[in-house]
Amino acid sequence: MLREEIDAGIRSSLSNLDLLPTEKISAKQTAEEDVSQKHSGPDRISAAKTKGKNDTDSRYSSSHYLKESHQSSSSVTAKLPQSTLKDIPVLRNELSAACPEHSEDTCIWVDSYIFRYIEKFDKKLYDRCVRGLDSSVDVFEGTNLVRICLREKQPTKSGSEVQQALENLRTLVEIWQSKLIVREILLKKEEQPPKEKLIQVCRDVNVIFNNVLYMFEESSIKVVGAMTNCYLFCQMVEDLLKRNRRL
Repeated sequence: MLREEIDAGIRSSLSNLDLLPTEKISAKQTAEEDVSQKHSGPDRISAAKTKGKNDTDSRYSSSHYLKESHQSSSSVTAKLPQSTLKDIPVLRNELSAACPEHSEDTCIWVDSYIFRYIEKFDKKLYDRCVRGLDSSVDVFEGTNLVRICLREKQPTKSGSEVQQALENLRTLVEIWQSKLIVREILLKKEEQPPKEKLIQVCRDVNVIFNNVLYMFEESSIKVVGAMTNCYLFCQMVEDLLKRNRRL
């Protein structure tokens, strides 16, 4: 599989990753209002009253919302390639020494957030990269790393199939790595809502920003996706959680 082919496949996956085209924004904003009203109290502004205002004033403006998110959000953002990936060489050597059963010639190390994102949103292309080979995925808790190991079903002297597959996987990971950020919504213990409410809020917002991956951790929510949608997802979740705390 050539890099151009992988890149084309990812561009297809990315077609709806950022903000929607102008002609679709109205429907998206309506969905935002629906979710917002669902999680508001009885004193919320009625839909009829909202409609009486100018649309650009009464609805979320995505660009304005993004600006507010950047300035006021309590969540934390990190570009994936500059976070855990910088520690891969050291961690890889330590983990490889502890798990010598797999050669470096048959494995690739991947940031766990990127891997989970690919598993969810680009599984078809991932499966094409490892097609015809036996593969295993080892998760190393506390390191934010996973190791993907490949093996030929019928071993050959050259091992060329494994090498080509590893090269394809590296390309797939590198391209996604350049397009994704990870963002963290910090949850203060004294302000945390019931877990069921937290799950419902994230699920409802994910209907709008459906190319975002979110994961619950001990005291935070990790959010992975393209920059714009990550910012908007986090801001909307935080806004809804604040409203619920005031009820």
